[in-house]
Amino acid sequence: NCPSLRTFQNGTIEKSEFVRATGEDEKRYYRITTAPIHGETGNVRYVLELIQDVTEEKTLQAQVVQASKLAAIGELASGVAHEINNPLSSISVCVEEMAELVRSDEADEQEILECIDNVRREIYRCKQITTGLLNFSRKEEPKRVPTDVNQVMKNVALLVRYRAELSRKQIRYEYGEDLPLILAHPDELAQVFLNILINALDFTPSGGQIEVKTALDGRSSLVVEVRDSGCGIAPRDLSRIFSPFFTTKPRGKGTGLGLSISKRIVERHGGTIEVESEKGKGTTVRIVLPTNGSRSPLNGTGIV
Repeated sequence: NCPSLRTFQNGTIEKSEFVRATGEDEKRYYRITTAPIHGETGNVRYVLELIQDVTEEKTLQAQVVQASKLAAIGELASGVAHEINNPLSSISVCVEEMAELVRSDEADEQEILECIDNVRREIYRCKQITTGLLNFSRKEEPKRVPTDVNQVMKNVALLVRYRAELSRKQIRYEYGEDLPLILAHPDELAQVFLNILINALDFTPSGGQIEVKTALDGRSSLVVEVRDSGCGIAPRDLSRIFSPFFTTKPRGKGTGLGLSISKRIVERHGGTIEVESEKGKGTTVRIVLPTNGSRSPLNGTGIV
């Protein structure tokens, strides 16, 4: 993956990035750009190399991504609190019931065990919510691992469920069967899916429906599609939706960074993101990601 070699072979301008450890916990990021210098016969005789230190640029990019994550979490805070409050209320009822059973002369061991099972289930549910939220919000250097896209979407669905219920909007999930695992950073993909679902919820009217679908597209690509029944995007705005700080939401409602960051994350994973929309008829966001072969255990449908 040497840019200088590619320039020699193809006669093209090439770019690449690499990282160097400069201390125990310090790293510097560099970008190398190579360009051909042709001889009299037209062959490449020399390669010009430009090496730039882009550490500050990378740091600023990471800060923008983290700010966008926290903004998304802020929008969902009441929903997450509600999702945690439900199992806590159930736990409280079970504890009171167990206390009554223990104080009574006719304590039923089976009833107590059933209460304990309910408490255990609700604690696990709380743990799922808080773990997903902590994983999403943490600031760390992205590392790609074999990732189940269905599971990532399922985790995100948990975060947006209350917001959908509160605004009387239905989200229908259709998970593709036997999807391959992809080499990805799960928290970054979660950020992309969350940004898109928040947008869909914001622009879909009360009583509307959002459809989320994952599927295999041929042997080498996996598709994630989010289709809403919202107001759509005006043609003049469609070409600008991936521009940083561009938003059609009311002042103070959005940062204008969600789709811009999502596009960069998807492209960093070797994928593409496309948006189709018609004013008054809704919007479809289509993400295509490259696959690497292992199969996903989660499939089926679900409705939120």
